[in-house]
Amino acid sequence: MEVMNKGKVILQKFCEEFKKENYDVLFIEAGTEDELDVLQVFVNLDDEWQQQRVEIRAIPQIPFSKGQDPESHPLYIRIEFLLHFNIDIQNESVPQIESSVCIFNTLVDLPGFEYNAIDDVIQFRTVQFMREDAIDPKFALGLIGAIVLYHRLYGPSFEKIAKGELTLDEILQNSISLLTET
Repeated sequence: MEVMNKGKVILQKFCEEFKKENYDVLFIEAGTEDELDVLQVFVNLDDEWQQQRVEIRAIPQIPFSKGQDPESHPLYIRIEFLLHFNIDIQNESVPQIESSVCIFNTLVDLPGFEYNAIDDVIQFRTVQFMREDAIDPKFALGLIGAIVLYHRLYGPSFEKIAKGELTLDEILQNSISLLTET
């Protein structure tokens, strides 16, 4: 099998696993050589069943050693998970959002919050490198669960900061007072 097709095969395995667990999924095949296949997993992010998609890409990392056969090395796959937060950000809130990203990333086991200034969006992105023969589709289920949990825990704070309703300091003070109430 051609090395670049292995990413597609992994995404298709993930797709089957998500369907078994009753997730809505959409597999989008690359249209050109320059594009990547994408698996979109639709997740419910809040109590009102707001659905958003987590995009997953699997990119084989071709080992390169001059004069050596790439097939003689184990193949590693770069697997990227990406969720865009559906939040409008006021320009004056950007410094607060950037600080929040830094602080919130220290509070989670799998840091991945980012502020994408080009697209003006808060996102959660994590990249995992795994040997092809060690990839278990259930690992993707666990990562999706963590991403949904982080969105539920930190999304409301990001939204209040982005709208200018609260500052990061106020959110941290509120959190501290909740923890110290007896």
